[in-house]
Amino acid sequence: MNARAKPGLAAPVEDWRTLLVASSPSIPALERTIAGLHAEAQAAETTVARLRDARRAILLSGTDDELKAHDDQAGVASRTIERSRAAIEELELKLAEARAAKQDGDRRVAYDAAADQVTAVRARLQAEYPKAVTIVRSLLRALAEAETARLSTNAERPVGADLIPSAEDFRNTVTVPAKTVSKQRVMLWINPATDMPFNGRDQDIIGDDGKGASRLDPPVRHVLRQRAFERVTFYPEETVAGLPDLSTVIDLPALYPGDASGYRPPLIADGVAITRSDWQRMVTSALDRYEAPTNHALRLPVHELHPVED
Repeated sequence: MNARAKPGLAAPVEDWRTLLVASSPSIPALERTIAGLHAEAQAAETTVARLRDARRAILLSGTDDELKAHDDQAGVASRTIERSRAAIEELELKLAEARAAKQDGDRRVAYDAAADQVTAVRARLQAEYPKAVTIVRSLLRALAEAETARLSTNAERPVGADLIPSAEDFRNTVTVPAKTVSKQRVMLWINPATDMPFNGRDQDIIGDDGKGASRLDPPVRHVLRQRAFERVTFYPEETVAGLPDLSTVIDLPALYPGDASGYRPPLIADGVAITRSDWQRMVTSALDRYEAPTNHALRLPVHELHPVED
């Protein structure tokens, strides 16, 4: 069976024998060929049914040669059905294998991409996180020093001078004012019972001509009128809660097992009250420890005695 066009098929049917021995047949070629073989088998089944109906007439009125030719034709059609079905079974196994291989190939592509992504971000983490820790600790130290200076200066500020606000005052509770988005003049139908506009759905039912009032529930039988309104769309005033000082919430964990943290807020014992100045000193002292060259996780040495031979 050579490659050839089949009626109703968009592409020629490949030689199914070639596909059976091919190491990596394409999925489209397998699908086209299987569809073509199904069409061949169906056509052969139609032929067999037609010949079966005609055989009795040949037996009764035909010659032996005509009967032999008829039976030979029926045999060819029957063998076509068997061969097509056998080829379909084998090619469907090939198709399942090809689809599984494609799926595994797609998974391999996704797997390799994910592995590359992990490798890249691991390298970034190891290179950039220590730098980020250094930057954040520098900011925390600068904030603590500025706050210490601010508190001290405000306590003895010049006559008439305003209090210096904290460097983090922009993180305090703020009130966002209302903001108008749009204003639009609209004409709305007025409910005679309330002298107020109908709701949006009823406005649509009534329509511009006012004849839809009888369809309202309950219907409105009075004379309807419209009134001009200004539809204002706006964001209402909103109060946004403030945030705690960064030095109280930032936590920079260690990057590697066994290393010390980059920074953790100092601990305050329950019931102990401290001033803001005390807190700044505690933060600075903590940063000194975390930035010390010998800073590492606490490891206690173990001493053992082992006898030695003289």
